[in-house]
Amino acid sequence: MRVPNMAGLAGYEHGTPGILMLPGVVAQTMAGLGWTKASIREFLSEHSRIPAEELRRAGCPAWIEIDTRKVTRESLALDPWPITASPDNFVIIVAGGGHPTNSYWLQGYSPAVIGRAIEVPSSFDGLLADAERDLGVR
Repeated sequence: MRVPNMAGLAGYEHGTPGILMLPGVVAQTMAGLGWTKASIREFLSEHSRIPAEELRRAGCPAWIEIDTRKVTRESLALDPWPITASPDNFVIIVAGGGHPTNSYWLQGYSPAVIGRAIEVPSSFDGLLADAERDLGVR
């Protein structure tokens, strides 16, 4: 992600530049090594910054300069340029199956992020059993 998709500026200040999706096996391994959501977000924040020269070559400053939000416009003075105003704006989810290569970066176009618990129905175990019966054991 060396040059950002400038539509992602919609999430620069309060939303998200994207979502890091990790499978459970990777999340468990990282947790065992001492990684936390906060430390992963800090890592992403530090390692996704883009040198000003690369932004300039890609024509990105023009998009940042015309953004309606002051925080976004003022970020242009930062070098390297952070793809989001705060590490807390990175969304991390655990999903994607059990194979460690099922990790994905999903580019965001999101001016706001709303999180809430999703409860499964009481019949969920039965639904899983039906799916296993229909699809076969992996």
